[in-house]
This record gives sequence, C-alpha cells and structure tokens, in this order.
Amino acid sequence: MLVDDEYPPSAIFLEYITGLEMITLEDYTQQRMDKIVSGIQQIHKALVRHRDPKPKNMMVVTDTAERVVWMDFDRAETYNGHQVTSEQEELLRVEEEIVVDIGECLVRTLPLKTDIV
Repeated sequence: MLVDDEYPPSAIFLEYITGLEMITLEDYTQQRMDKIVSGIQQIHKALVRHRDPKPKNMMVVTDTAERVVWMDFDRAETYNGHQVTSEQEELLRVEEEIVVDIGECLVRTLPLKTDIV
C-alpha cells in the first residue's frame, strides 16, 4: 500500500499496548508529563520533528505511571544529521516548548484537590 507513495515512510512501528489512552485530566501526573517531554526530546535527538504535538498523540498506559507513548507520526519530518539547519533546530525547540506548554495548561486546568473530612 505504501510502495507508490510520493514520500514513503522511513519506518512504521506497530505494537498493541493494553490500557493505552490519550492523556487527560483524569490520568495526568507530573511524572507522566515529564516522561512525555522526555519522549519528545528523544524523538528530536533522532532528528525527527513530530509536527502534531497534541494530547491526542500523547498516550499513557493506564496501569502504570512509567510508560507513555507518542503516536501518529504521519506528519513527521526527518532531518539529515550532517545538514540540520538553524531553522530546523528552531522548529525542534519550538515543538518541545509546545509540549511543555501543554503540560502547564493541563496543570492549570486540574481541579484543586482538597481533603474532605
């Protein structure tokens, strides 16, 4: 199916992960958000720009705070390690900033937790 694409993918990752769902206010933790940010940093280290950093593409595994997964790389761009331009470096930096900002928005939206006695 991908053979005749004008821009064929450089990789396709397939894995079924039980309990995978989009990060929401209900399952947000700072630990998970830190892992999401770390994930985008690792993706950028591989010289890939996701180009769609939205919560719908930031997945968490419900039974563990350890695992997060970045999804949906159909808009991603890859860069040549020997020819990364300053513009491309800026695009990667801005994308990471967007991810951090999403986490901050989630934190501001979280309801205050109070102890009810």
